[in-house]
Amino acid sequence: MILSHCLDKIVCELYADDLKLYRYMHINPTHCASNLQTFLDRLVLWSQTWQLNNIFYKKCAILRIGNNITDHVISVAANHVSNVDVVKDLGILVDEFLTFSSHMSYCYSCIYQKQLDS
Repeated sequence: MILSHCLDKIVCELYADDLKLYRYMHINPTHCASNLQTFLDRLVLWSQTWQLNNIFYKKCAILRIGNNITDHVISVAANHVSNVDVVKDLGILVDEFLTFSSHMSYCYSCIYQKQLDS
């Protein structure tokens, strides 16, 4: 199976019907981005081979964690994947500096809204 052969230290995690890919990109970001794109291209090919043609690219996002991260264009099935500053992962908002301030703000606003509604 192609998913068991990740390229160049790309880590794959599956949860239900979601796939998360990540890679530490400090030495040669261009090479790492190229490997990530190659893996995504193979993933699309694999999904088409197994007639799983429903990769919902609009739910795909790139979260670059840390400083001095260069932007590379990444696509899934010829659709551009957006770069984001915050992503929701299993109900937790994670930001680019791992501060969780976005998640705390979200939680506070939910509590405040519930107090207003009651």
